[in-house]
Amino acid sequence: MVKTLPIAHAHADDAARLDPARIGGLSSAIALHLIALGLLMMPAQVPMDMTPEESRTRYEPVIRTPPPPPPPPIEVDVVKKPSITPKPHPALTPPRETVRVPVAASSSTTSVTVDEAPVIVDHGESLPPLGNEGGVVDGGEPMAGVALQYLRNPAPAYPRDALRDGLEGTVLLRVLVDEAGRPVEVSIVTGSGHRLLDRAAREQVLRHWTFVPAQRNGRPVRAIGTVPVVFRIDR
Repeated sequence: MVKTLPIAHAHADDAARLDPARIGGLSSAIALHLIALGLLMMPAQVPMDMTPEESRTRYEPVIRTPPPPPPPPIEVDVVKKPSITPKPHPALTPPRETVRVPVAASSSTTSVTVDEAPVIVDHGESLPPLGNEGGVVDGGEPMAGVALQYLRNPAPAYPRDALRDGLEGTVLLRVLVDEAGRPVEVSIVTGSGHRLLDRAAREQVLRHWTFVPAQRNGRPVRAIGTVPVVFRIDR
């Protein structure tokens, strides 16, 4: 059987049961928990005397030591050798090709061949007229058909340019000899094909040759003859 108490009577019993000591203990415990929680919520402060590790590093200026001065240069006495000037070599003259001249026993070797006697011109032989190349001789017709004899007939020197180029040939000259045996007119009947050889032969005969004067009735007269001059290089 259950016994039911009225509501007012129940509240009175609960109030009578409250213990002040118990209430105070609970309040103290709650306060301590709140304080501990507040302390946990506060940020931790760094002690003032503690400084970061970086602040303990000291920066000291680097003093660069200047490099030592270079050693003084060593003076070395250089003995200069006397300069030797090479002596210039004399220019070598190319050997001149020569051809023997069968003119006389006393003639030396030259570069040109000359016949022993000039060709005699007959009256009927047709020759080109003599010009004014070596001078004009007044008087009668020169005697033809007479054998002229050399008195002095040195061979002309071989022209250097012709010798260098290897030019050869025969020059046939028509020579008018006066009463003294001197050539007064020289003309080219047949050339060698090279102007250097033709001019050398003509100038040599006109300037340096002499002949034995032709005679008629014991008296010297003018005469005409042809002279071949051969330029040939011995190889």
